[in-house]
Amino acid sequence: MDNSILKKIFDNIVKNIRMIAVLGAIGIVVGTLYATLIYKPLYMSTVKILVGDEHRVPYITDLNTKNPLMPSSRDSNLIYTQMQVLKSAELSKKVWKTIKQKYKFQTNDLKGEKFIQESVSIVNPKKTNIIEITVKWTKPEVAQDVASEYARVYKNLNEKKLKRQVSNNKKAINTQLNSAQGDLLKIREDIKEFRELNLSVDLKAEAENIVCQLSDLENKYFEVISVAGGEASRIHSISKRLGVSPDSAVNSIALGHNSNILTLQSKLERLEEELADLLSKYTELHPSVVSLRARASQVKTQINRQVEQTIGMGSLQPDIYISDPLRTDMMQSLALSESSYKSLKAQSRSLKNAIKSLKTKQRSIPGKQLTLANLMQKENNWINIVDKLKNKLIEVKIKESEIISNINIIEQPQKAESPVFPSRLQLVLIFALLGSMIGVVSSVMEYLMRNTYESSEELERDLDISHLGSIPWISQDRFSEDNGLIISDDFVSAHSLSYQKIVSALNLKFFDNERKVISFTSTEPSKLRSGILVNIAYSMRKTGQSVIVIDADFRTPTVHKEFGFMNNNFSLSSLINKLSEVKRSNDDFDWRDLEYYIKRTDEVYDISILSNYDNIMNPNEYIHSREIKLLINKLSEMYDWVLLDLPPVSAVMDAIATGINSSGVVLISGIYTTKNTLRNTVKQFNTYKVPVLGIITREPDFKDVKISNEYLKQIISNVMPSSPNTVKN
Repeated sequence: MDNSILKKIFDNIVKNIRMIAVLGAIGIVVGTLYATLIYKPLYMSTVKILVGDEHRVPYITDLNTKNPLMPSSRDSNLIYTQMQVLKSAELSKKVWKTIKQKYKFQTNDLKGEKFIQESVSIVNPKKTNIIEITVKWTKPEVAQDVASEYARVYKNLNEKKLKRQVSNNKKAINTQLNSAQGDLLKIREDIKEFRELNLSVDLKAEAENIVCQLSDLENKYFEVISVAGGEASRIHSISKRLGVSPDSAVNSIALGHNSNILTLQSKLERLEEELADLLSKYTELHPSVVSLRARASQVKTQINRQVEQTIGMGSLQPDIYISDPLRTDMMQSLALSESSYKSLKAQSRSLKNAIKSLKTKQRSIPGKQLTLANLMQKENNWINIVDKLKNKLIEVKIKESEIISNINIIEQPQKAESPVFPSRLQLVLIFALLGSMIGVVSSVMEYLMRNTYESSEELERDLDISHLGSIPWISQDRFSEDNGLIISDDFVSAHSLSYQKIVSALNLKFFDNERKVISFTSTEPSKLRSGILVNIAYSMRKTGQSVIVIDADFRTPTVHKEFGFMNNNFSLSSLINKLSEVKRSNDDFDWRDLEYYIKRTDEVYDISILSNYDNIMNPNEYIHSREIKLLINKLSEMYDWVLLDLPPVSAVMDAIATGINSSGVVLISGIYTTKNTLRNTVKQFNTYKVPVLGIITREPDFKDVKISNEYLKQIISNVMPSSPNTVKN
């Protein structure tokens, strides 16, 4: 920010120092009332707690089982967790219950618990395991007790939590131990059942034994096969010589060794011999033949029954029963060989099945070994788990017996001797400072939001026009409302100095200009414009120059009222009408008749006045007429100065239309005239090529007139005349 702006802000603050002081005093009064009647100072007490690491019991678990225990870990922030516990509603509830009973508070529990939470602040100094519990209360002893109770309740709560944690750990370990022991017992039962099922204790020895057995059985098998081959050749040779099958030979031998068959066979042979004798004697139908044949048939039937019972045939084969001794020996030899061959075949099949069974058993040995090894490994694992859980259970029991809290109170709370900031006196000072700050801020904001010029230099620089002078402030109630016209020299020379400065500036501007016609207008409606114009005319007149004031405000003329002139028919408007009438009649106006229209003040002031009396709503016919230009030119020849009083430019265009007939326009501006208003006014005159000679400020707040204003107010208030013939400015 520009240093000049800062300086202006500071000057504005200095100007409003009285207001700032008043606001500061108001702040002191309000602060005193508040500190005395409402405010209650707070007392602070602090307890410091050291939080140690929690010692947790690690659990041993089998990751392949569904175990309720999990390995312990520390992923959370311990101090942050403990601070959250301290801030919990449960803790404040316990503290409030104790404090309420001790001090007999009547507040309900809900409000009391909330008040406890609001009065307690919990902080953790960085990079420490310390927690500071600070309590603020309206009574120092209560603050101390609340802090002590907070630490006590928190420590007890922590001890209970640790005990509960250890107890839960012990229960969990017991549960795990029972489960592990049950699993160990089950594994051992499985091992026992496996051994009983496989009839083996040492699978390695069993595998070696099977190898030996296989070797012996295979040797026997091949030996039996070899012998069976020899027997098969022999059977084939005998069977071929006898012309019977080995089975028939076996059956024959079997029948030959049956005594019943042999007896019945002998009996049958005798009957057949007898039958042959009878047939030689008798015919077939002879009773003896028939009877003998029937008896032979019965014997055959009996023989067939015995054969069926012996070899399983229903009738005797032709080659089964042999009575020849040689053939019988060969048949016996064939039967023995067949029997031996069948025995050897049966033996080979048995050996083959035994070998197959042993090989199957041999192939199952590795699987059994793996299964048994897994069972043995599981047994060892569960033995280790059970042993470790037993050790952990012993550790937990030891910890349970020696458990201590990890919370240590390292600094007990002390009873406060003085209240914390702010005390009552500090509060009053704060209110005073606040009031003063409001005044300072208001002063700064008033400057920043102000839309008026601060100095004549700023005005000239912004509008690019000359500042002709400033009219100092004079209290309005010092003057008469009716005839306040001119301030005489004998008591207000200091005030007249400001008008002399303005006149000097105008003289310098018109030094080489013979035609000195000036229009005076204001930026906004103001009754003071005419008074300032008359004072300027008077100051010009005192220099020995002739001056005429023309009231060119056709809408609301006021100059005649300032001088107390009576309304008559000789006004500016009637003069213009007269000039127009003469022109239409092609006559010449007798300028000596101006003496009827121009009024003169008394000898003291000696100012010529061309008044206007009528309130004309639409004065364009006068403003834009050639007659007014003619009149102004004529008066400029007759007088040194022609001063035109014009209406405010912000209201109508009359000032611009009339100002064209003058050498230039002088603006009269009030203290509250905004920058935008002045800029727009100057812009309008520039648009219509009307020169703006300068600006006269009324009651400005410029730094260069502050001191003189105060001085002039003292002079004017002391020497104010009793005569009503004064000018209101």
